Amino acid sequence: MQQQLTKAPITTDDQYLLTKQQLAPRLALTVRGVESLVATGKIPAIRISGRCVRFSWPRVLAALHKFEVEAIQ
Repeated sequence: MQQQLTKAPITTDDQYLLTKQQLAPRLALTVRGVESLVATGKIPAIRISGRCVRFSWPRVLAALHKFEVEAIQ
């Protein structure tokens, strides 16, 4: 019996790992922009294999908060 493969549901639940394509709109970036952040070490990535990369939304947010700048009044 052949098992039918389905795509993982796209949810806003933070417990799921995100692909580059799912992460990009959350950050208002392109996929290439996400790849650039990974290449420069600004956001953490989970490399499952050579091509398979996933992201934990809470860890990405925590990494980006390090670059937050206080507003000058």
